[in-house]
Amino acid sequence: MSTADLKFIEILKTRMHRCVTPDTLPKITPTHLSDLGSFITFLVSYDISRCFQTYVKLDESISVNRVFSALSRCWVSDLRYVINLAHASSALRKFIDLYLSKFEISEFINALRERESIDKGHYYFLKAEVLDKVGYVRNVNDLINALKDVRRPWSRLFNYVLPKYSNTSLSDLNVSTVEELVYDRFWRDLLIAGRKLHPKIKLISCLKLIRMISKLEREVRRTIISNEDLSSTLRKVPAVISSALGAAETSVQELDTVFGAVRYMYCINELKFSPLSYDTVLNYLLIKEWESFLISFITYLIARGFDKEYILGRVGRWWKVYGYLVKSK
Repeated sequence: MSTADLKFIEILKTRMHRCVTPDTLPKITPTHLSDLGSFITFLVSYDISRCFQTYVKLDESISVNRVFSALSRCWVSDLRYVINLAHASSALRKFIDLYLSKFEISEFINALRERESIDKGHYYFLKAEVLDKVGYVRNVNDLINALKDVRRPWSRLFNYVLPKYSNTSLSDLNVSTVEELVYDRFWRDLLIAGRKLHPKIKLISCLKLIRMISKLEREVRRTIISNEDLSSTLRKVPAVISSALGAAETSVQELDTVFGAVRYMYCINELKFSPLSYDTVLNYLLIKEWESFLISFITYLIARGFDKEYILGRVGRWWKVYGYLVKSK
């Protein structure tokens, strides 16, 4: 490991102490959830408070996805600044850039689905000119040519997959199939980049588990939307998290949310015991995502008028899930 990378990792380790983590859940009390003001006051002790107060617009159109995206864009921007400040190695930069490209992948998939009526206000990572191109082109071949000028990790992933459909019009493109192929390539490339980082202990095993959970989550979401039976999909749940999902006692409509929590929680717990290594980088990325996930969900519930007893019940459920994940080691 280079001296620059060690310095960068030490910075991340220090910052973790000012993050909302799964271990923070018991600190959330009825007093903190009385209203948005009390919740914002609770967050003052954490670095994300600045992001929340600067970028989250508490208007009538508030949604989980919009708050999550606003918070995520803030910490990603801050992380990129630290990377440049610490002069991190090219191998580490490539790993982080690939990992962070997941936000742009998600938005580009949404843009393909909404291309006839794209609301740029709902996009936080893709540039306006990219969204304009999606709305303008009419076939896949033109889209491929448009993406060649973007030159970002996420665009290269799409340009690897899309040539298989070069003669297809965008209206006939099966976006769900493209999504799966892009994510398959994303995880393949990310694992290759992760294997080039030394030293590491559980980084690769965690990436493989997150890949599996992420794919299951997308399958669950599609199954719920299609109003199909979930039983065959849930049989694919790995043993390491099956007890946690069972303990959640959640409704079918909430399964994808529980998957989201599990996707972060298990590896956050696994990686926090690793000595200073590249494991710390992945742990920080997961913690920041978890933090945005939790805060966006609680913010949405408060803004929509859910009472604090209900919200505390959700927080308690996540804490219960976390307990089962820790015990399953």
